[in-house]
Amino acid sequence: MGINHSKGTFTPEIAEIQRETGFTLEQIFRLQKRFSTYDRDNDNFLRRDDFLVQPTLATNPLSNSIINLMFSGDDKPLDQITFKQFTLVLSRFLPENTQNCSHLNSSEEKLKFLFKLFDKDCDGYVSQGDLNSVLTMLIGSQVPVEQLDKIVDQTIGEADSDQDGKVSFSEFSKIMAKVDINKKMTLHF
Repeated sequence: MGINHSKGTFTPEIAEIQRETGFTLEQIFRLQKRFSTYDRDNDNFLRRDDFLVQPTLATNPLSNSIINLMFSGDDKPLDQITFKQFTLVLSRFLPENTQNCSHLNSSEEKLKFLFKLFDKDCDGYVSQGDLNSVLTMLIGSQVPVEQLDKIVDQTIGEADSDQDGKVSFSEFSKIMAKVDINKKMTLHF
């Protein structure tokens, strides 16, 4: 079932997206417009390349990681995503306390999404290499390598409560409890 991209058209698929994501109809229609803008082939699918040409993503050091998460399937990476898949990922950035709250925009889901950004090798842990990779993307050459290594060692040391040299999701959650994740990972659609 395809999406009717004309503004304001309510379909069963739109109702399903609204129910699953917590987006309001107005937000869904705005996202449809954004999706259509990104969909350069006009085939109702987005591919990685559709995102990489967007100026706002081109300047974000984590854009490639975020795009990879958008295209991560259950078993293997996806080549393309539908409008519904697009909204499911973006719903994690809705405030948790909205009237149409979905499990996808809970603090737990926001933490899982953030954890996946740090878990570069997708092994279920944030290792020193994972953290070093993310920090290098974020701060680049602004910090000397030796100082970056110290930051990574200290951060892993503080978070790694079981002393196995890596940070599990549980350990990550404990460290992130100090952060208002709902506020930090909320976008206004």
